[in-house]
Parts: sequence; structure tokens; C-alpha cells
Amino acid sequence: MGCTQRGTQIRITGKKVTEVNASNQQVVGTLERRYVTRREGVRMLNERGMPFTLSRVNKDTSFGRGPKPAAKYGPAHLYDPEEFLRYGLERVTKLTEDAAA
Repeated sequence: MGCTQRGTQIRITGKKVTEVNASNQQVVGTLERRYVTRREGVRMLNERGMPFTLSRVNKDTSFGRGPKPAAKYGPAHLYDPEEFLRYGLERVTKLTEDAAA
């Protein structure tokens, strides 16, 4: 995948961004941030054993208790995976010894 801008071509391969000129090849930087959608965030929490549903996250978000968006692409909010995990861990309540018995 690449795009041309002012005589250069930008290639994105995995997490590496490369700017290619006619004379040389130069690394511009790396893509360190990855965003997740709400649906992907719910899947991530489920994989960690937290039984969240998309409707629960949507409701929490509408009341200001959900994860805070890090970016927006069109109408979709995008979230930092660590923020989504923080939200999940805050919503899960640990049992005390009295309640576990």
C-alpha cells in the first residue's frame, strides 16, 4: 500500500513507515499507536475473561462511564486498547472473602 505526495512514495509495511524517494530510501518512523473500535474492545475484554457485551459498553459510554475515545474516524470513535482495558478492570468488582463464601 502506498500513496504519492510531491515526488515521494510512502509505504506502510506492518508497523514500519518508509518514505521512498527516487534517489534513496529513508525510514520516516514507526506506527506505535493502534486503535480499537468498541466491538474490538469488547472482544479484547472477553478474551481476558471479562464477560462484557457491546450493549453494556454502549450504555456505559452514553452515561459517561465508558472508555474515553482517543480518536475519531468518520462517525466511529476509536479507543486506545489500554484505556479500554482500564475501563474493563474498573467495572469488574472483586469479591471479598465474605461474599465468596
